[in-house]
Amino acid sequence: MVNHPAVYPVSALKNLYSYLGNSPFTNASLDKPKVINLSNGFWGIYKNVSEHWMAFVDENLWGIGIYNPKCDNFLAGMSGSPGKEATDSSTSYIAPVKKEILSKNCVFEYEYFLIIGTLSEIRSKVYQLHSEMN
Repeated sequence: MVNHPAVYPVSALKNLYSYLGNSPFTNASLDKPKVINLSNGFWGIYKNVSEHWMAFVDENLWGIGIYNPKCDNFLAGMSGSPGKEATDSSTSYIAPVKKEILSKNCVFEYEYFLIIGTLSEIRSKVYQLHSEMN
């Protein structure tokens, strides 16, 4: 399993969103999965992230999303307490994951996108990127 670059937003971005359904890229209602705290043993494991993105946002639905067009499994969660800023030790976490076979001489290339904005802007940008790549 390869963790593509992880993102560690501030824990003030405490609300996790994505689309986990079977009708991706149709503007179906978003899911707000439970945020797993690392103190429970490990990050949350989210499967069937069928639009290939997850985002942590604040109460105003502003935050950061990560889009990896080849990943539909993600790890996400929080370490510490929600509501903390950059100078605090608490953090949120998102990482796209995908099984890959890597040999000792292979070259492994991938694309991922970090998107800052409102939840609707993040999803809109994901849809635009998806459309451009297909």
